[in-house]
Amino acid sequence: MELKITPNHYLALAKKAYSLDMIFLLKLIEEDYDIKPLVLGSKRIENVYHGLIRKLLLTDEGKLNLESKNLLKFISSEDNIILTKRVSHDDSFDEWWKIYPGTDGFTHRNRTFSLTRNLRGDKTRARRCWKAVLDKGEYTSEEIINATKFDIAQRKEMSVKNGKNQLTYMQNSATYIYQGTFAAFIEHMRESGVVKHTSSRAKEIDI
Repeated sequence: MELKITPNHYLALAKKAYSLDMIFLLKLIEEDYDIKPLVLGSKRIENVYHGLIRKLLLTDEGKLNLESKNLLKFISSEDNIILTKRVSHDDSFDEWWKIYPGTDGFTHRNRTFSLTRNLRGDKTRARRCWKAVLDKGEYTSEEIINATKFDIAQRKEMSVKNGKNQLTYMQNSATYIYQGTFAAFIEHMRESGVVKHTSSRAKEIDI
């Protein structure tokens, strides 16, 4: 396992209060080493492990998330990448929240479907689920938003085609995010090239 940390890397890590022990443990996890014997066999390593969770660099299950992946990418890069402050997911969540249907009532292609149930609810839980999904780093906020729009559009088209309201069967907003209902649409859009799984900031890493 090769781990190179330049003086600039070290200075950036020190400013963020990330120790070399933390980086080493993250690297072991990234390379699929079983760290359980280390954690159970050393109080110091156990403290480092729990420190990673407190600093939101690991999930509660001990898996790498978006921030820890970006941190390791920063360490392995020789470019002039800058460690930036953690970006709030609130803005992207608010954008997604606005496009999620408030109810199942809508008009499309001159066909009107009556309201029968509320779809947008439990905003606090939905926001918490949104952050948890993005922290895992598997999907970007842009992908989730576009996939949700795609899902909604497809349901409306099918409603007109079949004469039966398909939005009625859509989950409430919090459950939609929690269960990752959008994921299948993202995979479809990636395969078709509609949405590319890339960041628009090639030289910045959010920590």
